[in-house]
Amino acid sequence: IYATDALVRRAPALQRTLDGMAPIVARLNPADAERLGLTDGQGVRVQQNGASIELPLTFDADVASGCVQIPSGVAASAALGGAIAPVSVEAAG
Repeated sequence: IYATDALVRRAPALQRTLDGMAPIVARLNPADAERLGLTDGQGVRVQQNGASIELPLTFDADVASGCVQIPSGVAASAALGGAIAPVSVEAAG
């Protein structure tokens, strides 16, 4: 949450909060994950526009069905394209 904006990215106090230290994961609705045969905690490959990254998966019922939440503004997701664009998710490996 505190990685995309230049001002908050440089605020040490914000970076030390729970939100600032949250692990970089892909968040997926549990029903979607089950449909894709994925399990909580496993590695997934996220692909967009010919680029792909691997992240650990976390189930999150607050993520809308058909969507995946991937942090933007961080090195782990820099290879992907726009923050709001189609992606595919599959088991890594």
